[in-house]
Amino acid sequence: MEIHNLMEDIVLRMVDDVLREEAARKGKEYLSSPQCRMDLSCFVLNRIPQFYVTSGRGMAHTERALKENPQLKVDIVTLIHEGLKRIETVKRPYYDAPLENKFPEGPAFYFPTIKGKLLNCTNFEPVQGVAIELRWKDELLPMIDKRWQNPFLLDEKLEGTFLFLPSPIPARKAGEQKTFELEIRVQDDRFEPFHHYFKLEMVAEEEADANPWKNPDYKLPELFLIPK
Repeated sequence: MEIHNLMEDIVLRMVDDVLREEAARKGKEYLSSPQCRMDLSCFVLNRIPQFYVTSGRGMAHTERALKENPQLKVDIVTLIHEGLKRIETVKRPYYDAPLENKFPEGPAFYFPTIKGKLLNCTNFEPVQGVAIELRWKDELLPMIDKRWQNPFLLDEKLEGTFLFLPSPIPARKAGEQKTFELEIRVQDDRFEPFHHYFKLEMVAEEEADANPWKNPDYKLPELFLIPK
């Protein structure tokens, strides 16, 4: 059984409609970029109620209920335009760059989103202002696209939380099993050198999937830096 947030479909359709109109009216090509679409959709989805369904019947009933709620549609359109104002004020540098297709042809290993939290061991406060590296074979592991950073820079708003979504790695055949030995590394003058090693047991899949977040997240234990 799969759980589906029906609001994703509704918001994506409405975002597409608004962006097409705005791009044509204002002549700003970046408004029609996939990166802009994804950022704007996330902005809206994080600010509206979620409607989860597990069956076709539940989806039909929920979609009908939404059609009978015109205020929700007004709220979504209002949020889309609010998000557009923010995008036009602070345009992301990757909006004008082509979205790289990191999905290899044929079988590949698809990583989960790797999540963790970095704390100061003396006071258990979140660490700020350090660069966290995800390494494989002592090299930085490439990310799925430009929106994901490696190294990941922690700022105060993140409260020590970091995330990585590595690019898929080609495999010889579907079903191939492989153990990836990965490392979290931090090198900062204020702290002792930090290394955390972990393994991911993965099975290669046949084809690229349009949804790189389909695999469950991999959550690391809380990690602690030692001040010098």
